[in-house]
Amino acid sequence: MDAFVRPASVTLLGIPLRASRGWLVIAVILTAITVDTLRPPEIDFYWSLAALTVAVGALASVLFHELAHVLAARRTGGQVMAIEPAMFGALSDDAYIPRDPRSEAWVAGAGPIASLLLAAVCAAAWRWAFPADSLAAGAAGFLALINLVIFAGNAMPGFPLDGGRLFRAFVWFLADDLITGTRIAAAYGQAIALFGFVLGAILLSIGDSVSIWGAWGLIAVWSINRAGREAFMRTVWRETSRDLTIDDAGMSNSRRVDANRSIDEAIDEILQAVSEGPMLARDGDTIIGIVTLHQIRKIPRAIWPERQVRDVTLPIAGAPRIQWDAQLTELADLFEQTGSQLVIVETRGKITGALERDVAIQRARSKVRMIRAEQRLRRK
Repeated sequence: MDAFVRPASVTLLGIPLRASRGWLVIAVILTAITVDTLRPPEIDFYWSLAALTVAVGALASVLFHELAHVLAARRTGGQVMAIEPAMFGALSDDAYIPRDPRSEAWVAGAGPIASLLLAAVCAAAWRWAFPADSLAAGAAGFLALINLVIFAGNAMPGFPLDGGRLFRAFVWFLADDLITGTRIAAAYGQAIALFGFVLGAILLSIGDSVSIWGAWGLIAVWSINRAGREAFMRTVWRETSRDLTIDDAGMSNSRRVDANRSIDEAIDEILQAVSEGPMLARDGDTIIGIVTLHQIRKIPRAIWPERQVRDVTLPIAGAPRIQWDAQLTELADLFEQTGSQLVIVETRGKITGALERDVAIQRARSKVRMIRAEQRLRRK
């Protein structure tokens, strides 16, 4: 496996599925509680099969909603970078970077429309395809309700819900400013999240089977509210950094260390450079690899005097490359699209820098915050 790339994740149509372990654990527990709460006093194999069908169908409904976003993005020339079941179908800015108001509206609207169509199909199956009192009809009706809830929830005009992205696209078109559109849509999103939290807490306090829907509501509000706050800050960062290059942020050149020195001799110099990211290992005038603190930690401290820096260098052949005058947004996109942890910076055909994902993004954001602070001072 390439040393620079994260292990491959589960993909759908070539797009990684992304959900935190914590969210998955909570979702599995709530699913089990839901099934246990709704089961009749006497259950049999067929009821268990119907419950399993509904559980799988609910997950498939969320993925169908997400795939509609994917197909709409591809038709408008964009790209969805991740499918996030934790968002219950809502499309985050991490998953799809907005390009212009028109494409933003098309991609955002595709998900709710797909859920509404799927709800209609399941309702038709419930009404006409199965006997009214059969388990199959009950499962189809339940899936119709689930898809209707996904549609209604995501259609609300609060960011980052799909309806909020539609509203943001409208404000963006009027104001010709993505940050203004995001700020207004995010304010609606916070109000919706507050209402959802209160409603979920009330349902949870009622008890019996109703409390299950309160629990589901609270996990949905938690997931979407957190994503909304992060997405607003990410939008501000992206829009502010569009005119900043890697060189503007002071990230086009990295410190160098002689590959022939022992680790023990070079360790102080390497530690001083940690805050700026990895170092370039050189042999004379030739760059032979990248040195990171993570690689050094693999070598026992007792043998540092015996090992040279070249023994812990990562070869540069497999690392993605970017030019010194590329925009900071291009750097963030390169990290996201390649899954790489390290990127090589080239200046006029020569290797001049190495950037580690987390350190580089943090340095870029610090630069953007400093520029925005200076802009605010000038306005005063």
